[in-house]
Amino acid sequence: MVVCQQLQTLNREGMTILMVTHSMPLVAQYTNRVIVLADGKILDDGPPRHVFNNPDVLGLAGMHPPQISRLGLLLDLKPPPLTVDEMEKAFL
Repeated sequence: MVVCQQLQTLNREGMTILMVTHSMPLVAQYTNRVIVLADGKILDDGPPRHVFNNPDVLGLAGMHPPQISRLGLLLDLKPPPLTVDEMEKAFL
């Protein structure tokens, strides 16, 4: 994801980046704020970890947390992991 890495660099340098996607793994890895929209309304707004901790809200928008976050929720990990590395650290 070279493009996403470039966008992250620009964001760290102070540029605001707006990305529209349904790819929750991409959101988990590359964003620091998520706004969930459905039917023209904001359902949730916050860091990915906060948003993925509310799968019912994502479901209203027809989306699901990344698989690793869903597994973390099933295992009752608080907060749910965003990456495989975070899942590994939760068990070490």
